[in-house]
Amino acid sequence: CIKAFRVRDEGWLDEIHRWLAALDSCGGRGNLAGVLLDAFSLAARGGSGQKFNWTMVADARISGKLAGVDPIILAGGLDATCVGTAIETVRPWAVDVASGVEKAPGVKDLRKVADFIRATKEGDELKSEFWL
Repeated sequence: CIKAFRVRDEGWLDEIHRWLAALDSCGGRGNLAGVLLDAFSLAARGGSGQKFNWTMVADARISGKLAGVDPIILAGGLDATCVGTAIETVRPWAVDVASGVEKAPGVKDLRKVADFIRATKEGDELKSEFWL
C-alpha cells in the first residue's frame, strides 16, 4: 500500500512517525510500498492541484528526521514548470501528477504529459534513486 499524508505545517512529520510506529507495533511495514506527500486542502483529500512548501521535506531529510520514511512519493500541484525544482529540492523516489497534465478535469493533454516527463528527467540531473 501507499500511505498518503497531507503536508500543511511542521506537524506532518510527527503524523508520519506516529503512523509508522503504530504500523510497526502491529506487524511491521511489509505491505508499505511508499509514503506519498501531498498538499493539505480543506476542499479535497488529494487531487487539489495545490503545492506545499517542499523545503520542509528537504530540511527533514537533511536533518535525518526522515530516516526510515522511504520511499517518498511527491505529489501536490506538480506540472512541467515546477517538477524539476521539486525533484531537486525533495529528492523523492517518484512523483505523482494528475491535474498538472490535464487540459480539463480528467482529460490528459499529451503535450503536457510529454513536457512533464522531459522536465522530470531534467530535474533528476543528479541521478538520484528517482524512478521514471
